[in-house]
Amino acid sequence: MNVRSQKLTRPLAAAAEALRHALGGCSAGSADTPHDQRRRQILAAARACFARSGFHGASMQEICAEAQMSPGGLYRYFRSKDDMIDAIVEEQRERNARLLAELSGPGPLIDRLMSVAMVFVREMNEPGAVALLTEVYAESFRNSTLGEKFLSNEDEVRVGIRAFMEEQMAAGRIAPTHDLEAVMSFLCGTMDGVVMRMAFDGALSPERIEPLLRDVVVALLRPDETGSSGSIETDGSPPSRESEPLTL
Repeated sequence: MNVRSQKLTRPLAAAAEALRHALGGCSAGSADTPHDQRRRQILAAARACFARSGFHGASMQEICAEAQMSPGGLYRYFRSKDDMIDAIVEEQRERNARLLAELSGPGPLIDRLMSVAMVFVREMNEPGAVALLTEVYAESFRNSTLGEKFLSNEDEVRVGIRAFMEEQMAAGRIAPTHDLEAVMSFLCGTMDGVVMRMAFDGALSPERIEPLLRDVVVALLRPDETGSSGSIETDGSPPSRESEPLTL
């Protein structure tokens, strides 16, 4: 079986826990009780079903089977699919907040940006993660209430990233001449396109994407030619390259 077939046909049941990490997980430091563990297991099963059958196509019966629970047992934790989706959205919000906090941590600017970006790339390399992401976007295109729930998370991320970028511009680390909204949308679009392509293109992997993405980020954020904006922070090491050329 080729790489494309392997990525598209790996059982989603085996990937349920990976999907929990891909689109949000338990809060750092939260109590890990048996109830919490069972709840996360149900949400992992729900993600697998949503990725496979869609938000509307997945039934409570399918989720029960995936979680290996009776309907009565499942309803003790979630009364409906909407409750599960709300829980997934909340987990995603908490996960996004943790990633945004990492941007303000120590270390060179580009390294911090790349660290957060590569968390997303590696998560989307998990089985079923891109299928679920595609389903989220499909709901957003329909302007549905469900889509709005996920878009509200994205809006919060954009507000956080914009504030961070404006701080970096004020500090002279990013060229102030850039159209910041366009830069942010371009980077987000690049990331989405790359991870969706990665789902079926064996020539792409997180390891091969990272140096290319770093080049794109540096090119977009490089200070203007006059040098009035200062210099981009890096760790001083050249981007790593693989000897084998990337085939697209």
